[in-house]
Formats: sequence, C-alpha cells, structure tokens
Amino acid sequence: MQTNPAPQPSSTRDTLLTRPEAAAFLNVALRTVDALIATGDLPFVRLRRAIRFRPAAIQMFIEASECRRNPRTARKLNRAARA
Repeated sequence: MQTNPAPQPSSTRDTLLTRPEAAAFLNVALRTVDALIATGDLPFVRLRRAIRFRPAAIQMFIEASECRRNPRTARKLNRAARA
C-alpha cells in the first residue's frame, strides 16, 4: 500500500505562522500578540493546543488598525502636549 506524502502549501499565503512568527511579522512583543488574542482583535486558528495565524488575516488586521489623523485634531493634541 502506497501512502501519499502530506500536501505542501502552494505558496507563502497558505503557510500558517506561530505566535513568535506573528510577533516578528507585526514587529511587536510576544506579550502584545497574546493580548491581541485575548481581546479577540487578532484572528487566529486553533489546531488542538497550537495557535496559528494566517498571514492574510494579520495583514487585514494591520489595514483595519491603520489610523489617519485629522489635521485639526493633530493641532489640538500638539497644543495640549505643550501646556
């Protein structure tokens, strides 16, 4: 009986990342990734006890977290910081 080898990911977009790899991808501490998991802000995949992340989901998290500051708000913040 011949067994087939395990399928390999077709590209890096199919590869799941570990917690340390996700932290490196986001350029944050592992504790920050754990906090994002705990709050439900960072989507993850659970494989039994292992937690993995899809790179595409992390990228969507980054895009959803992007901030654009209103110029008026920026001036108010600068004035408040000087006071």
